[in-house]
Amino acid sequence: MDGQGPSEDFAFEGRLSYSAYVNRDLASESQLQTIDQLLDPTWSGKITVVDPRVTGTTSGRLAYLLMVKGEAWLRKLLGQNLVIVAEGRQLTEAIMRGRNAIGIGMDLGDMELLKQQGLIANVKPLAHDSVDGATLSTGYGGLALVNKAPHPNAAKVFINWLLSKEGQKAYVAATNLNSRRLDVEGPAETAPSPNIKYRDPNREENQAFKTQAISIAKEMIK
Repeated sequence: MDGQGPSEDFAFEGRLSYSAYVNRDLASESQLQTIDQLLDPTWSGKITVVDPRVTGTTSGRLAYLLMVKGEAWLRKLLGQNLVIVAEGRQLTEAIMRGRNAIGIGMDLGDMELLKQQGLIANVKPLAHDSVDGATLSTGYGGLALVNKAPHPNAAKVFINWLLSKEGQKAYVAATNLNSRRLDVEGPAETAPSPNIKYRDPNREENQAFKTQAISIAKEMIK
């Protein structure tokens, strides 16, 4: 954009993003079913996260939990002797290879890559059918048209194709992610349910939760 006036991004991806994943070989459904159970002392030292004191997927997940569960709840979670790793691939491998039971902030791309490499782990989202367990995410599907681009007509042709049924089918096939188009079928495991009213952490009025979650994490984790 040229900085003159407001800009808008169009989000064409619409998939579920989960608060936490569980390796069910280490924590069965009967042992762990809800997000609130993460505060149980049973899971102290068994929850792996990427450092929540920096901006990233884990801090984003914690910001969402702060939004829906409140500050007191988040502080209790951060007091669960979290296992902190440096980056997302380490987190995903720790859960999928069974080194720890629970992961907060796992990346779908990393999980898919490990599956393609032959690691088929019994890892499932926790409380996938609840508002605190899942939220609607635009993922990587942000789209903006740059003002005064060198080839504006070419950009418009590409955008029109990308947002068409054909373009979105190609996107879903390449990424294994969900489109917001209702006539394009994506993977069932991240498809939103029409029966759940999801909360949107990406709305402008919710951005302060991200800063607050990182601030609380810096205070509690030394």
